Amino acid sequence: MEGGSGGETGAPNDPVVPGTPVSNPTDAFSGEGAYMSDPPTIRANDQHAGGTMVTGKNCLSCHDGTTCVKFDFAGTVWMAPNYTSGAADVEVRIIDANDLAYSVHSDVDGNFWHRADTDLVLPAFSGVRTADYRQTGHLNGPSCNSCHYAGNTSPNAPPGPPLFVGP
Repeated sequence: MEGGSGGETGAPNDPVVPGTPVSNPTDAFSGEGAYMSDPPTIRANDQHAGGTMVTGKNCLSCHDGTTCVKFDFAGTVWMAPNYTSGAADVEVRIIDANDLAYSVHSDVDGNFWHRADTDLVLPAFSGVRTADYRQTGHLNGPSCNSCHYAGNTSPNAPPGPPLFVGP
């Protein structure tokens, strides 16, 4: 996830995974089976020069395809009740305006990203889930941390959410 030329490891080598078609989606998990654990094998924080911590940062301010490899959505999932620690292995799923589904899981620090070669087509459904929690909504933009950030609650979250997507 390190900048543009050379020295890139981990996420920059992740393949661009095309979306999976979904017929008539009603929320982000339409057409998806039960939650299955699938954490990434790398930490986003380990992929940046000088040990720069990126948890909670606006990922898409750099991951635009010019400065760094392109992500079409990215952010951090935070643990309740304080929303200051990242939540590991949370599935984040987006279904875009073309009814294509994209699913990723958060790393050990709660960071998630989806490698892309195009922008996400909005409007879109969004959702996060674990084996015992699920929250869905509508995506206002692909940089999740621009609205959700450490210490803040998720817009429209149900009472007592165990986690929340953030910066």
